[in-house]
Amino acid sequence: MESLFNNKKGENMTIDQLIQEALKRPENYNADGSVNGCFIDADINMDNDGTYTGKQLFEALENYNFGNLEVA
Repeated sequence: MESLFNNKKGENMTIDQLIQEALKRPENYNADGSVNGCFIDADINMDNDGTYTGKQLFEALENYNFGNLEVA
């Protein structure tokens, strides 16, 4: 099965997948290892192929379960 991450930037990706992809990028973490929420927000908006509104992305990110990751 081909991964959706091999598609064009953000194409056919769910919001959860957009967030997961952003979490893979080292630049989205602060020096203390916490997640830089502003950078994640920017990445999911840039990677969105137009499928989701800014409000949908914001609400999904606000409610995303980051597990044991601290978000700053």
